[in-house]
Amino acid sequence: MANIPLDPDNGGRSILPDALNPGDLIFSTTNGFGSQAIRVLTGGGPASHVRLYIGTDTTGSPAVIEAVPGAGVTLNDLAADLAGDSLAVAFRRPGITDESARAAVDYAKEQLGSAYNYFGVIRQFLARYASALDLVINLGAQDNQTAYCSQLVTNTFIQAQLPLTLTVPAFNSPDDILQLDWFGELDYVGHLKY
Repeated sequence: MANIPLDPDNGGRSILPDALNPGDLIFSTTNGFGSQAIRVLTGGGPASHVRLYIGTDTTGSPAVIEAVPGAGVTLNDLAADLAGDSLAVAFRRPGITDESARAAVDYAKEQLGSAYNYFGVIRQFLARYASALDLVINLGAQDNQTAYCSQLVTNTFIQAQLPLTLTVPAFNSPDDILQLDWFGELDYVGHLKY
């Protein structure tokens, strides 16, 4: 993305976790095949994953909630979670209040243990590259019992009364949400890793 520096040396800023607020979104990617495939299949943007920063966990460590293949919706230590990333950039939803951030975090916590939505990831591909087939197969069906990363984040902000998009959560990829920065729907906070 032209207006999001991929390196703090090019106009961005490097931050530590103490610059984050609960409800912040952390977009990331890795150099792994799976991450690269997600980027290609969902529009070629710089992000293949998105997490919700929730503040600190019970040990006092910065923590995130995210939906990941295999584990589903999990609570993870931020530092450990970012260890495998090659790039991690934080954004904030303008207008988020302490109350709406709490609502977002509370909803995300309620989703802990939910299964990963593998079909939703496949659906992303169908919706982008075979929309007629997707319509015939799905007819607008939604699965609210499982989630993939951007579906979880989009649902979380709907529950906080601050929707990120007008589209159904199951139709959003990490890159779709990241592109909201272009329209002023997200504010750049900084790079956690680059």
